[in-house]
Amino acid sequence: MIMSPTALQWLQHLYAQAKACGLTHVDLLINCALFDYPLLQRLDELAPSPRYRLLLRDSPERAFADQGPVLVRVLLFDAVQQLWLKDFIQMCYRHSRVLALFSRWSFDALGERLGRCTQAEWDQGHKSGVLRYYDTRLFRLLCELLDPDQLRMLHEGVINWQWIDRDGKACQMAGFDVRQRDVGQGAPVLRLSDEQIAEVGVLSDAQQWCARQEILPGPYGFDSFETFIHQAFRVHVDADRQRLMGAAREQFLEEWLVECAAQAKGKRGIGQ
Repeated sequence: MIMSPTALQWLQHLYAQAKACGLTHVDLLINCALFDYPLLQRLDELAPSPRYRLLLRDSPERAFADQGPVLVRVLLFDAVQQLWLKDFIQMCYRHSRVLALFSRWSFDALGERLGRCTQAEWDQGHKSGVLRYYDTRLFRLLCELLDPDQLRMLHEGVINWQWIDRDGKACQMAGFDVRQRDVGQGAPVLRLSDEQIAEVGVLSDAQQWCARQEILPGPYGFDSFETFIHQAFRVHVDADRQRLMGAAREQFLEEWLVECAAQAKGKRGIGQ
Protein backbone atom coordinates (compact mmCIF):
# COMPACT_ATOMS: atom_id res chain seq x y z
CA MET A 1 0.00 0.00 0.00
CA ILE A 2 1.30 3.46 -0.94
CA MET A 3 1.80 5.56 2.20
CA SER A 4 0.30 8.80 0.81
CA PRO A 5 -1.91 7.70 -2.07
CA THR A 6 -3.91 9.76 -4.51
CA ALA A 7 -7.66 9.23 -4.52
CA LEU A 8 -7.45 6.78 -7.42
CA GLN A 9 -4.55 4.89 -5.84
CA TRP A 10 -6.51 4.52 -2.61
CA LEU A 11 -9.54 3.36 -4.56
CA GLN A 12 -7.43 0.71 -6.31
CA HIS A 13 -6.17 -0.34 -2.88
CA LEU A 14 -9.77 -0.80 -1.72
CA TYR A 15 -10.52 -2.93 -4.78
CA ALA A 16 -7.46 -5.07 -4.03
CA GLN A 17 -8.49 -5.45 -0.39
CA ALA A 18 -11.98 -6.57 -1.40
CA LYS A 19 -10.49 -9.17 -3.74
CA ALA A 20 -8.10 -10.40 -1.03
CA CYS A 21 -11.07 -10.79 1.33
CA GLY A 22 -13.07 -12.67 -1.29
CA LEU A 23 -15.72 -9.93 -1.40
CA THR A 24 -17.49 -8.21 -4.27
CA HIS A 25 -18.42 -5.14 -2.24
CA VAL A 26 -16.93 -2.44 -0.05
CA ASP A 27 -18.78 -0.79 2.82
CA LEU A 28 -18.38 2.92 3.49
CA LEU A 29 -19.20 4.71 6.73
CA ILE A 30 -19.79 8.29 5.63
CA ASN A 31 -19.92 11.11 8.16
CA CYS A 32 -22.66 13.47 6.95
CA ALA A 33 -22.33 16.10 9.68
CA LEU A 34 -22.07 19.52 7.99
CA PHE A 35 -21.53 17.71 4.68
CA ASP A 36 -22.16 19.91 1.65
CA TYR A 37 -23.08 17.00 -0.60
CA PRO A 38 -26.57 15.53 -1.19
CA LEU A 39 -25.49 11.95 -0.43
CA LEU A 40 -28.90 10.30 -0.11
CA GLN A 41 -30.22 12.06 -3.21
CA ARG A 42 -27.21 10.94 -5.26
CA LEU A 43 -27.54 7.36 -4.06
CA ASP A 44 -31.25 7.27 -4.85
CA GLU A 45 -30.55 8.55 -8.36
CA LEU A 46 -28.39 5.52 -9.17
CA ALA A 47 -29.93 2.47 -10.82
CA PRO A 48 -29.52 0.17 -9.10
CA SER A 49 -29.07 2.23 -5.95
CA PRO A 50 -26.55 0.95 -3.39
CA ARG A 51 -28.04 -0.24 -0.14
CA TYR A 52 -27.61 2.31 2.60
CA ARG A 53 -28.63 2.74 6.22
CA LEU A 54 -28.76 5.82 8.41
CA LEU A 55 -27.11 4.55 11.58
CA LEU A 56 -28.98 6.95 13.86
CA ARG A 57 -32.41 6.05 12.50
CA ASP A 58 -33.39 3.93 15.53
CA SER A 59 -31.70 6.16 18.11
CA PRO A 60 -32.87 9.11 20.23
CA GLU A 61 -31.13 11.26 17.58
CA ARG A 62 -33.32 9.88 14.77
CA ALA A 63 -34.57 13.35 13.83
CA PHE A 64 -31.04 14.20 12.72
CA ALA A 65 -30.20 10.80 11.22
CA ASP A 66 -29.51 12.23 7.76
CA GLN A 67 -26.81 14.44 9.32
CA GLY A 68 -25.10 11.51 11.04
CA PRO A 69 -23.23 8.41 9.85
CA VAL A 70 -24.55 6.59 6.79
CA LEU A 71 -23.44 3.05 5.94
CA VAL A 72 -23.31 2.38 2.19
CA ARG A 73 -22.59 -0.98 0.53
CA VAL A 74 -21.13 -0.47 -2.96
CA LEU A 75 -21.17 -3.42 -5.36
CA LEU A 76 -17.82 -3.46 -7.12
CA PHE A 77 -19.11 -5.43 -10.12
CA ASP A 78 -21.78 -2.81 -10.88
CA ALA A 79 -20.51 -0.20 -13.38
CA VAL A 80 -22.93 2.50 -12.23
CA GLN A 81 -22.00 2.15 -8.57
CA GLN A 82 -18.31 1.93 -9.47
CA LEU A 83 -18.48 5.24 -11.32
CA TRP A 84 -20.24 6.92 -8.42
CA LEU A 85 -17.65 5.54 -5.99
CA LYS A 86 -14.79 6.85 -8.12
CA ASP A 87 -16.27 10.35 -8.29
CA PHE A 88 -17.17 10.35 -4.60
CA ILE A 89 -13.73 9.24 -3.41
CA GLN A 90 -12.02 11.82 -5.62
CA MET A 91 -14.20 14.52 -4.11
CA CYS A 92 -13.87 13.79 -0.40
CA TYR A 93 -11.18 11.22 0.42
CA ARG A 94 -8.96 13.86 2.12
CA HIS A 95 -11.76 15.44 4.17
CA SER A 96 -12.16 12.95 7.05
CA ARG A 97 -15.52 11.80 5.71
CA VAL A 98 -14.99 8.17 4.72
CA LEU A 99 -14.23 5.18 6.93
CA ALA A 100 -14.13 2.18 4.60
CA LEU A 101 -14.51 -1.35 5.89
CA PHE A 102 -14.79 -4.91 4.68
CA SER A 103 -17.27 -7.35 6.16
CA ARG A 104 -18.69 -10.80 5.43
CA TRP A 105 -21.83 -10.01 7.40
CA SER A 106 -25.14 -9.32 5.71
CA PHE A 107 -25.80 -5.64 5.20
CA ASP A 108 -28.71 -5.63 7.65
CA ALA A 109 -26.71 -7.33 10.42
CA LEU A 110 -23.71 -5.07 9.90
CA GLY A 111 -25.85 -1.94 9.83
CA GLU A 112 -27.68 -2.91 13.01
CA ARG A 113 -24.43 -3.62 14.86
CA LEU A 114 -22.64 -0.46 13.74
CA GLY A 115 -25.76 1.52 14.58
CA ARG A 116 -25.73 0.11 18.11
CA CYS A 117 -22.09 1.10 18.42
CA THR A 118 -23.02 4.75 17.92
CA GLN A 119 -25.07 4.58 21.14
CA ALA A 120 -22.93 4.74 24.27
CA GLU A 121 -24.43 4.43 27.76
CA TRP A 122 -22.91 5.35 31.10
CA ASP A 123 -23.90 6.14 34.69
CA GLN A 124 -25.54 2.69 34.97
CA GLY A 125 -27.58 3.31 31.83
CA HIS A 126 -29.10 6.57 33.06
CA LYS A 127 -27.21 8.62 30.48
CA SER A 128 -26.48 8.06 26.81
CA GLY A 129 -25.01 9.80 23.79
CA VAL A 130 -23.51 9.33 20.35
CA LEU A 131 -20.04 7.78 20.18
CA ARG A 132 -18.52 9.24 17.01
CA TYR A 133 -16.20 6.36 16.19
CA TYR A 134 -17.16 6.78 12.53
CA ASP A 135 -15.21 10.08 12.44
CA THR A 136 -11.78 9.13 11.07
CA ARG A 137 -10.19 11.91 13.13
CA LEU A 138 -11.34 10.09 16.29
CA PHE A 139 -11.45 6.43 15.27
CA ARG A 140 -7.99 5.23 16.31
CA LEU A 141 -7.90 7.09 19.62
CA LEU A 142 -11.43 6.00 20.53
CA CYS A 143 -10.46 2.39 19.85
CA GLU A 144 -7.55 2.82 22.27
CA LEU A 145 -10.02 3.87 24.98
CA LEU A 146 -12.31 0.84 24.63
CA ASP A 147 -11.91 -2.35 26.66
CA PRO A 148 -11.75 -5.82 25.02
CA ASP A 149 -15.51 -6.47 25.22
CA GLN A 150 -16.30 -3.06 23.77
CA LEU A 151 -13.77 -3.57 20.99
CA ARG A 152 -15.35 -6.91 20.18
CA MET A 153 -18.74 -5.27 19.81
CA LEU A 154 -17.30 -2.79 17.32
CA HIS A 155 -14.87 -5.04 15.47
CA GLU A 156 -16.36 -8.53 15.31
CA GLY A 157 -18.30 -7.95 12.09
CA VAL A 158 -15.36 -6.29 10.33
CA ILE A 159 -12.39 -7.84 8.54
CA ASN A 160 -10.50 -4.56 8.43
CA TRP A 161 -11.01 -0.79 8.43
CA GLN A 162 -9.39 1.63 5.98
CA TRP A 163 -9.16 5.44 6.00
CA ILE A 164 -7.03 8.44 5.04
CA ASP A 165 -5.71 10.44 7.98
CA ARG A 166 -5.18 14.20 8.30
CA ASP A 167 -1.68 13.87 6.87
CA GLY A 168 -3.01 12.20 3.73
CA LYS A 169 -1.62 8.81 4.75
CA ALA A 170 -3.48 5.56 4.17
CA CYS A 171 -4.33 3.83 7.46
CA GLN A 172 -5.82 0.49 8.32
CA MET A 173 -6.86 -1.45 11.40
CA ALA A 174 -7.71 -5.13 11.66
CA GLY A 175 -11.16 -6.16 12.79
CA PHE A 176 -12.03 -9.48 14.44
CA ASP A 177 -13.80 -11.07 11.43
CA VAL A 178 -16.16 -13.21 13.51
CA ARG A 179 -18.60 -15.24 11.44
CA GLN A 180 -22.12 -13.89 11.67
CA ARG A 181 -23.57 -17.25 12.72
CA ASP A 182 -21.14 -17.40 15.66
CA VAL A 183 -22.39 -14.14 17.16
CA GLY A 184 -24.82 -14.27 20.08
CA GLN A 185 -28.46 -13.38 19.57
CA GLY A 186 -28.67 -10.78 22.34
CA ALA A 187 -28.67 -7.05 21.63
CA PRO A 188 -25.31 -5.77 22.88
CA VAL A 189 -25.03 -2.40 24.58
CA LEU A 190 -21.89 -0.26 24.54
CA ARG A 191 -21.53 0.76 28.18
CA LEU A 192 -18.69 3.11 29.10
CA SER A 193 -17.17 3.64 32.52
CA ASP A 194 -17.00 7.08 34.12
CA GLU A 195 -13.27 7.15 33.36
CA GLN A 196 -13.89 6.35 29.69
CA ILE A 197 -16.54 9.06 29.42
CA ALA A 198 -14.10 11.56 30.92
CA GLU A 199 -11.45 10.54 28.39
CA VAL A 200 -13.90 10.81 25.48
CA GLY A 201 -14.69 14.34 26.64
CA VAL A 202 -11.00 15.18 26.90
CA LEU A 203 -10.43 13.80 23.40
CA SER A 204 -13.07 16.17 22.05
CA ASP A 205 -11.50 19.07 23.95
CA ALA A 206 -8.05 18.21 22.59
CA GLN A 207 -9.33 18.06 19.01
CA GLN A 208 -10.97 21.47 19.34
CA TRP A 209 -7.89 22.96 21.01
CA CYS A 210 -5.62 21.71 18.23
CA ALA A 211 -7.95 23.19 15.62
CA ARG A 212 -7.91 26.58 17.38
CA GLN A 213 -4.11 26.65 17.57
CA GLU A 214 -3.70 26.31 13.77
CA ILE A 215 -0.25 24.86 14.43
CA LEU A 216 2.17 23.41 11.92
CA PRO A 217 3.61 20.40 13.76
CA GLY A 218 7.16 20.66 12.37
CA PRO A 219 8.41 23.60 14.50
CA TYR A 220 7.27 21.72 17.60
CA GLY A 221 9.17 18.56 16.76
CA PHE A 222 6.28 16.47 15.41
CA ASP A 223 6.52 14.76 12.04
CA SER A 224 2.76 14.72 11.43
CA PHE A 225 -0.52 16.25 12.53
CA GLU A 226 -1.65 12.85 13.80
CA THR A 227 1.36 12.55 16.11
CA PHE A 228 0.85 16.09 17.36
CA ILE A 229 -2.84 15.53 18.10
CA HIS A 230 -2.15 12.21 19.82
CA GLN A 231 0.37 13.86 22.13
CA ALA A 232 -1.92 16.85 22.69
CA PHE A 233 -4.61 14.42 23.84
CA ARG A 234 -2.22 12.89 26.38
CA VAL A 235 -1.36 16.35 27.70
CA HIS A 236 -5.05 17.19 28.00
CA VAL A 237 -5.56 13.96 29.97
CA ASP A 238 -2.74 15.04 32.29
CA ALA A 239 -4.34 18.47 32.72
CA ASP A 240 -7.65 16.80 33.51
CA ARG A 241 -6.09 14.58 36.15
CA GLN A 242 -4.57 17.68 37.75
CA ARG A 243 -8.04 19.27 37.66
CA LEU A 244 -6.70 22.30 35.81
CA MET A 245 -9.41 24.61 34.52
CA GLY A 246 -9.68 27.95 32.75
CA ALA A 247 -6.54 30.07 32.63
CA ALA A 248 -4.49 27.52 34.59
CA ARG A 249 -5.30 24.84 32.02
CA GLU A 250 -4.45 27.12 29.08
CA GLN A 251 -1.15 28.05 30.73
CA PHE A 252 -0.33 24.37 31.23
CA LEU A 253 -0.99 23.65 27.55
CA GLU A 254 0.96 26.70 26.37
CA GLU A 255 3.94 25.66 28.51
CA TRP A 256 3.83 22.25 26.87
CA LEU A 257 3.98 23.87 23.43
CA VAL A 258 6.89 26.08 24.49
CA GLU A 259 8.75 23.04 25.80
CA CYS A 260 8.11 21.13 22.55
CA ALA A 261 9.39 24.07 20.49
CA ALA A 262 12.52 24.39 22.63
CA GLN A 263 13.27 20.67 22.34
CA ALA A 264 12.74 20.78 18.58
CA LYS A 265 15.04 23.79 18.25
CA GLY A 266 17.68 22.03 20.33
CA LYS A 267 17.55 18.95 18.13
CA ARG A 268 17.90 21.07 15.00
CA GLY A 269 20.85 22.88 16.56
CA ILE A 270 22.61 19.60 17.29
CA GLY A 271 22.01 18.43 13.74
CA GLN A 272 23.43 21.60 12.18
